Amino acid sequence: MLDILNKKNQKYYICGDFNINLLKYNIAANITDYMNSVVSMGCNMLVDKPTRITSNAATCLDHVYSNITCNLVDNYVVTADISDHFGTFSKINELSVDETHHDIYYRKSTLNEKEWNGFKTELNDTLQQFPTNPETSNVNEMANKITKTYQTLINKYMPLRKMSNKKKKNPDKPWITPGLKKSIQNKAKLHTKAKKTSNTVDWQNYKAFQTVLTRTKRKAEQLYYRDLSILYGQDKSKT
Repeated sequence: MLDILNKKNQKYYICGDFNINLLKYNIAANITDYMNSVVSMGCNMLVDKPTRITSNAATCLDHVYSNITCNLVDNYVVTADISDHFGTFSKINELSVDETHHDIYYRKSTLNEKEWNGFKTELNDTLQQFPTNPETSNVNEMANKITKTYQTLINKYMPLRKMSNKKKKNPDKPWITPGLKKSIQNKAKLHTKAKKTSNTVDWQNYKAFQTVLTRTKRKAEQLYYRDLSILYGQDKSKT
């Protein structure tokens, strides 16, 4: 594959979980041969730090390769505990980036009883003013008036709101309570500590906390949807 790309004079970026531990370059002969063959094709290996750490091992299994010069790419390993592998982050400096920050809007979708009554009353009053004789009515004109009426009332009772930068970056799942957020932060701290110390007890504490937290989050999600099904169980559209 690399030979074909080279003959076509194509720039390329290859990344993924190769399950080959590059940190064993000087230890395992087959890995040494593999890395030498890749480099001989003019391909640079851009990740040389552990991407998976356990209580008894640190391995570099997630690779990023390219045939562009190394100084044009900045590579980082993101030490988060979202999975048992860390994430890899590559910034390709020669690519142009759109720095424009676009605003994101959302509508208020939950109305209280007073607001719903106001919406329905205004809609009903407006629709009653329309002519009802099909022989004297223009169907297209009627449809446009009804659509305009709905849009006006939606904008009044369900106005567009600009989403905050914090909400854009960290949209919350509705069942994640402040208590669960705190527990998620504690889990991350336990993971960081275990990664730094490589202590078996620290890893056991992290794994135990992770197991309980995962079970608790699943239960919270189940209860959230159960409560919704009870609340809207008689309304087919909302269900």
